[in-house]
Amino acid sequence: MPLRQGWATLAEALDVRAVIISERDTQRPDSGHYLAPNEIWNTWSPESFFQELAEVPNYPSARKGNSKRLQISELEGSAAKWLFPAWEPINGDFLGYPVPHFETYTIADLLTTPNSSPAVIFVYQPCPTACYGVLDAAGKNWKFPEKTGLLTNEIVSGTDSVGIFIMRKRGIPCIWYGSELSIHEARKFSHESNATEVQVAAGIYGALAWMMAESPKGIFTPEDLPYDFVLSKAKTFLGVMREYKFNLDPNQENTLRNALRIE
Repeated sequence: MPLRQGWATLAEALDVRAVIISERDTQRPDSGHYLAPNEIWNTWSPESFFQELAEVPNYPSARKGNSKRLQISELEGSAAKWLFPAWEPINGDFLGYPVPHFETYTIADLLTTPNSSPAVIFVYQPCPTACYGVLDAAGKNWKFPEKTGLLTNEIVSGTDSVGIFIMRKRGIPCIWYGSELSIHEARKFSHESNATEVQVAAGIYGALAWMMAESPKGIFTPEDLPYDFVLSKAKTFLGVMREYKFNLDPNQENTLRNALRIE
């Protein structure tokens, strides 16, 4: 499609080695009541989150050389058993789960040329109550919690930072771009929701606005849509949208490059 033209060539020219979709959720409830054994409380479906963690994580890996196929790396065991380094602008370096997400494949496909393709992975650290629930379930041989809950009005502070950062060769700073939406900003749009839900709804709203404007026919991935149009509609609900240049902690960078098999 015309909208795809040029992205892969640009990624190859910039020597993009990896694209990390990075999300850290620090939204917290008003009480320690939500940190209890056999429970998991999350800012989006706890059941779906638990299912993601149970899946075997695989992702498109970096490739150099003449091949038209994406190369797939598969980790041993479930996503819950792995922690990958990542970065977000509010708190800097963090560790998150390599959760399986379909966009890792569509982004890798978008950026693939006959000569190269970057590694693409989603690294996610859930909100503190969900982190506690995961550790508790791990100690019980991954028995599904007896009680689950969705955090909305109980949240008193925190932010969901979600974006992507691009890694090139060593010595060149990484670039992060994305959304930093606090619970207080999110409540300007919805009193019965949280920052995570508002961010998801913003992307859907931007895509629906494009569909209404263009009346397209067929099946589209986000990479097929005009990003400038979608963001012009969605950014009202996304809090701070900003680009950052940064350097990963050297030890974390080595761990991440080794895990993704990039130089």
